[in-house]
Amino acid sequence: IFQKLDELGLAKNSRIWWCLSGKLCALPIHAAQPFFGPQQKLSQKYIHSYTSTLSSLIRAREGIKEKERGTIPGILAMATSSLEKVYEEIEVVQNSGCDVQKLIGSEVTHSTMIDSIAKYPWIHFASHGHLDTEQPFKSSFELHDNARLTILDLLKVNLPNAELAVLSACHTAAVDQDNTPDEGISLAAGMQFCGFRGVIGTLWAMDDNIGPILAKEFYTRMMNPENQNRPVDFKDAAKVLKAVTKEMRRNEALSALHCWVPLVHIGA
Repeated sequence: IFQKLDELGLAKNSRIWWCLSGKLCALPIHAAQPFFGPQQKLSQKYIHSYTSTLSSLIRAREGIKEKERGTIPGILAMATSSLEKVYEEIEVVQNSGCDVQKLIGSEVTHSTMIDSIAKYPWIHFASHGHLDTEQPFKSSFELHDNARLTILDLLKVNLPNAELAVLSACHTAAVDQDNTPDEGISLAAGMQFCGFRGVIGTLWAMDDNIGPILAKEFYTRMMNPENQNRPVDFKDAAKVLKAVTKEMRRNEALSALHCWVPLVHIGA
């Protein structure tokens, strides 16, 4: 694949999408690299995104309205977990310069989430995710007091302004490795199906300490585009995630493969 992209003359830092099937859906293809030789790593050469189907990618890229410079997105940020760092992570999101509605602990009820989620184009979930391999639309996010917010719940909500979902939880982009159909099914793919044009998820478990670091690096870059004449735009998420993981690899404490490889972008 790398050789074919070179033959096609694809420029460095071009955006590419991976539409995988079967067992390949469980692999971090974006992190592929040669064991020997001078070839660059895929993660260094291109900006990577995934999509569960080509039709879902087409839908995510259709009808996108251009934003005016200075437009600040609203974010719904929720945290409900026994992990120590999730509340610190939400504080980082709240200090990002966006219009943030923060829901933590006992505030994260089913009714509150349903009422709030349609009001904000961006959402940030710092919560446990649960993949239901037998009934994928019952895959869910853990709320307060063991309640669940399922993909089916979200499908019933009108989300006309949904743009970006950051799923800062373990396994949100993971698929069932034993019974994977042709189309990869995950929580992140479900969020795209619900109407979010772009989703950031994780292929496997994420260290608790990474959440606040990821949030700080990601939102700092998203709120300060390289071209200051451009508005804050969810479509920059894949490029920004590449920059964040590059920065992580420079940090000795975060350079291990299990820290940065699981972070993936899905959609537009």
